[in-house]
Amino acid sequence: MKNCIVWLFLGVLLGIFVACDREEDLKPSGLDTERLRDSLDLEYPLVREYYEKYGVAVLRRFDEMLDLKFDFHDKDSRKFWDGLILSRIVRQTEMDSVMDILENSILVCFKDEFEWNGKVYRGGFVKKYFPPKILLVNNLVSEWGASKSFPTESVNAASESLQGTIHGAINDNGIVMSLNTRVMYSSPESFQKYRNDILYFLLAFIVDKYELYDQVPERFYQFSEAYYGKEIAELLEESGQIVDDVTGDTVRSISKAAYVRNYGVISNSVYPVMGAKREIATFWEVADRKRDFRLYLDQLITPEILDGEVQPAWNMTAVTRQKMWYVGHTLLNLGIDVRMLNDDPDFLNLLKLTEDELVNIE
Repeated sequence: MKNCIVWLFLGVLLGIFVACDREEDLKPSGLDTERLRDSLDLEYPLVREYYEKYGVAVLRRFDEMLDLKFDFHDKDSRKFWDGLILSRIVRQTEMDSVMDILENSILVCFKDEFEWNGKVYRGGFVKKYFPPKILLVNNLVSEWGASKSFPTESVNAASESLQGTIHGAINDNGIVMSLNTRVMYSSPESFQKYRNDILYFLLAFIVDKYELYDQVPERFYQFSEAYYGKEIAELLEESGQIVDDVTGDTVRSISKAAYVRNYGVISNSVYPVMGAKREIATFWEVADRKRDFRLYLDQLITPEILDGEVQPAWNMTAVTRQKMWYVGHTLLNLGIDVRMLNDDPDFLNLLKLTEDELVNIE
């Protein structure tokens, strides 16, 4: 009987050790470099360049666990990533189209060196900040919706909750880009929506992860810092605008345009996301400094015109124009060619101003 107990105990220990080994197998080993290189489509110059110059592997053949879904300590994040359904790129002709989009419409924004407006910019953005892998798929579905693992303010997001079909996702391990060529090429609008959403979540995640908010001149935040995190009703009361002059009623909502004009913080088609789309309830708080920057970043990539306005939200007031100048120059200094993000002449002419000239904007 005693021998049976001993053997049973040893069997349990062996099971524990095997389970631990299996858990460890989920993480990349020292052979990961060799495995990755064997998975690369090195016939594409971009794939070879990104791997050899930046250490970033562009992959259509990958292991979901080893290359993406490991090393999560937050249960909500793990639930989101485990619930992702990735559809592989199989056909070579499809891969050719995907690589064309990747090279000429997405990664074209990130250059080792470029000249603009008489100045040479060198930022090394890819080498400094990109996750080690770019995973290419032709469809991506999220079963559980967003955790707080990356910002979701993009006006181009396929879903505000990030549940269902999404254009991509990103974590410390890799970027997943869903480049469904059939859908993307169905219309110019669809192409831009896909492309711009990918660029937004990529940049927003990197800015958030590396706290690049601190790279933005403090002047950007000073325009609106008196309002950050405060309830709109409180601000209206402080300014004597909480009562409607005509009806005498307490103001319960303001237009998105009024929000932008009052506080210099962008409102777009997905933010705030609760309540009426055209009005912002006064119990809402003004965005904090991080979201303030991300909203301007989103509007740099995809400018929107609010109801009743004739100019994009970033171009509505002297304050919004000055803040967009700081955002544009922050990206330039990081090594991002903003002309590839927004080629609007009004935006590019704004960036050509010196900081001294900026104060004269009306």
